[in-house]
Amino acid sequence: MDASSRKPGFCGMLRHLVRRLFFTEKYSFFTLLGLLFVLLNVPLGWGGAALFSLIAARQDKPVFYKAAGICYVASWIMLGLGIVMAGRDTVRAFRARIPRAWRAWKRMRTMCN
Repeated sequence: MDASSRKPGFCGMLRHLVRRLFFTEKYSFFTLLGLLFVLLNVPLGWGGAALFSLIAARQDKPVFYKAAGICYVASWIMLGLGIVMAGRDTVRAFRARIPRAWRAWKRMRTMCN
């Protein structure tokens, strides 16, 4: 099976999206750092809160529940800082491009069947 007849993979879609978003325009350091904050706030908030809650339940130490809450609040602060650092227009442009790339990837997957 050659490369042209394979279904496009999820990692290929991510690679295309990163190339398209980051390498088509020049961004300042703070803009890139802000975008990184925006992208990482959900995994940090939900993942950190879930991890600390699990640790608290297993070790029966309520201090970890407080750490879970702090982690969740920190993710919201990170989101706000990311939007301020990147700028609303940049964040809106990224949010508009990601669903479009997702739809194109799904359409390519169905065409390769």
